[in-house]
Order: sequence, then C-alpha cells, then structure tokens
Amino acid sequence: MLKLAKKTRLHVSLLLLACVAIEGLSFVVIALSPRLFSEEIRRTPEVFADQSEKIRRIMESTPKHLLQFDASLGWRYRSGYQDSRNEMNPQGLRSTRAYAPAPSRDVLRIAAFGDSFVYCNEVANAESWPFLMEEMFPPSRFSTTVSAATEPIRHIFAS
Repeated sequence: MLKLAKKTRLHVSLLLLACVAIEGLSFVVIALSPRLFSEEIRRTPEVFADQSEKIRRIMESTPKHLLQFDASLGWRYRSGYQDSRNEMNPQGLRSTRAYAPAPSRDVLRIAAFGDSFVYCNEVANAESWPFLMEEMFPPSRFSTTVSAATEPIRHIFAS
C-alpha cells in the first residue's frame, strides 16, 4: 500500500513537471515568434486588449474612423469617410459617387453584399472588383452601377 502511494506521488510529480516544462516552452516560443514566423503569436490578454480598443474606436462619434456604431447592426461604414484605401459615399457605400435611391429605367443596378472579400478590404476602391465591374460595361449600351456593402440595403437608401 505504501509502495503504491509513493508510485502515485511520483507519477503526479512527473506529470506536474511535464506541464510546467511545456508551459515554459510555450512562453519561449511566444517570445521568439516574431523572429520565427511571419505573424506574431499573441497571448489572450493582448488579443482582448486589441479587440477592446477596436470596440472603443467604433463607439467614438468622431469621423476619423472607417467604422461607426449602429444600434441595429452593431457597426457600419461611416458615410463620407475617406483614407488611402477606402472612400465611402454619402450613403455609406464604398464608392466615389452617390447613387440615386431608385435607378432610372436604363440602369442595371447590381448590389454586392457580403463580407470582407466582397468589400475587398486589402485594396483601394479603384482596385476592388465592384468598381472594376462597373467600369467594364460601356456607358453607350447601358449604365451600370455596382456597389459593395456589408449591411442591409434598407439602411443605405433610407429617406
């Protein structure tokens, strides 16, 4: 009986030692990650702090940020916002021009809704596929408007 208790204590001690060693090794890998990997490994408190800062920026009512708080959606793009990559029209669409709420009869309107791939987060307006698609159709045949949005159309063309 005494021999079994000693053996159990030894196994528990070895398991505890292995857990401490693995945890220590993980801290070393995290510290070395900027040199070893293309993207830094961040710890949970750092991720939470970064996300909290992004939420604070969305909640601000200043026009210096692309995103703004929306009571229905949580967030949306700020109308009239402009930086080196993004240009939002007065309706909150990613476009250099405003669109009529109802298109004329000779206009084919295409609205693209979706996530960051539809919005084309990593490129400027002129390099986004909705902009390029709108440029593809010659105005002599018919006028086309293509706009990308990530929110319901009722928010965009509300009177």
